[in-house]
Amino acid sequence: MRRSTKMTAAGLFALALLWATGLTPAQAGDRAARLEIDVALTLEGRASVSQTLDFEGAAPETLTQEIVSLVDQGDSVRAEFVISDISASAGDQPLEVAVESKDGRQILSLATGRSTQPITLRYTVSGATAAAADGSVRFAWDALQGLSVGVAQVSGRLTLPAVADDYICDSGQPGAMTTCATYTGGVHGSSNMDFTDTERQAGDVLTVGAVFPPGSVQITERVSQSWSLGRALSLGWPQVGAAVGVVVVGGLLLFGFFRRRRAGLVAPAPQTVASFETDSDGNIAFVVTDQIRPGLVGTLADESVDPADILASLLDLAVRGHLRITELPRESVYAVPDWLLTRHQGGDELAEYERQLLEAVAPVDAATRVSDLVQVVAASIGGMQQSLYKQVIADGWFSRLPGVRSKWSPLVWVGLGLSVLATAGLMLWTSWGLVGLALVTVSLLSLLTVQDQPVRTPAGAAVVAGLSALSAELHSVPTDRLRPGHELADVSAVLPYAVVLGGWERWLPALAAPESEFGSQTVALDWYQAPEDWHLSDLPYSLKSFITVVIGALSSRV
Repeated sequence: MRRSTKMTAAGLFALALLWATGLTPAQAGDRAARLEIDVALTLEGRASVSQTLDFEGAAPETLTQEIVSLVDQGDSVRAEFVISDISASAGDQPLEVAVESKDGRQILSLATGRSTQPITLRYTVSGATAAAADGSVRFAWDALQGLSVGVAQVSGRLTLPAVADDYICDSGQPGAMTTCATYTGGVHGSSNMDFTDTERQAGDVLTVGAVFPPGSVQITERVSQSWSLGRALSLGWPQVGAAVGVVVVGGLLLFGFFRRRRAGLVAPAPQTVASFETDSDGNIAFVVTDQIRPGLVGTLADESVDPADILASLLDLAVRGHLRITELPRESVYAVPDWLLTRHQGGDELAEYERQLLEAVAPVDAATRVSDLVQVVAASIGGMQQSLYKQVIADGWFSRLPGVRSKWSPLVWVGLGLSVLATAGLMLWTSWGLVGLALVTVSLLSLLTVQDQPVRTPAGAAVVAGLSALSAELHSVPTDRLRPGHELADVSAVLPYAVVLGGWERWLPALAAPESEFGSQTVALDWYQAPEDWHLSDLPYSLKSFITVVIGALSSRV
């Protein structure tokens, strides 16, 4: 137990000055001659405060005291004190006390009636006992604060319910406190503290208190944290470190997921779709090694159905004998060319998308002009697109329909929603909002990663790699080394693939050889017919016109 007795030089000098000059508080203006303070703390942590003001003459008409009930401790932390049981008296006569709460203060106003009796103000405070960092219990209260008059002398007693390890008595203007003139505690077997102080001006503060061993007195402090953006997004090392950790770990997981999912874009070995083979005489032949139809080629290559895919399918159906393309006579030299599409009985089975296309452009016992192609295709293009997509999914080349969300998307959206809710909670009630923002960032990156994951499977990527090789050959293989007598057949087989993979313009001139070189092939070209004045040497120009017109017509719809 510590016993403290202290008399400051400033206090002694002030007392001596008052005695030597004969000045009294009454002569110093509107102030009390004496202030007697009694503070009694209970084991429950509640303190009863009594302040008795003795004026040499009549008291001022009105006395006010402002008691702080809310203290900002920094970092948006506030301590709250509960002031209750407020009463006042002038001698034995009770006085009415008007109480106003304003800006974290309790403003007490007393109408004294200019009484000549001592004025006593009493109240009880809770919340002034708090736990210190070392576990001890600290009590401190401004027993004098916010008084509207000054006092010439202060004396008082702090009554304690248990033995204290240390005592507190400070006074002065707020922010410039020094120790009281005298204070003595824990002597003669008493746990109480007696104190005195010299003149205090209106608004000065005098704080009394004590430090107790852990558990001696009940803790009553009421601490709350008000919200602020700075506190919610605190940049302390723990918060910054945790946020960086969330971003790094989340980024690594997303990177691993991204690499695994994007592996579908890289095939270990290309799957050959078609190629050009050279015989012993140096002649080349076009050989389809895997029956991947040209319409599927375009869809697989760019994950969409476009006019080139439909045109390639029309040419492929014609070459395979399911469709005949008949060039119609022109009404004039300047008229736009037109063609008639009629159905034939082919020799192989049709895929669902091919059947739908054939039903649209060449119904049984009917024919369609190319000039009317847009109208007839418009009604069935949606179904044909879906059939093409389903075909590549059935073949194992697509994992899902293009444009359809990944199976991971709902989970990522749920994760994003939970991250937003977690961030809101962290920002509202803690200082760890930075971690919540890191979670939202990782969730957004997850959403982008899932949205960007490929539709194409590794098997599809292998086919695409084979199509890239075929496209290179279509742009580089010499067109004048086709097998003699098979030129029309080979070019007819090449043309649908060249339409979707590029290079079809360079293959058309191969059809421009003199008719005498083709011999009986005029009869063999059953899939393309023309007017009587048409010659086989016109075929390259006719097909170029057909391709250009059909692409132009379909581009307005597809």
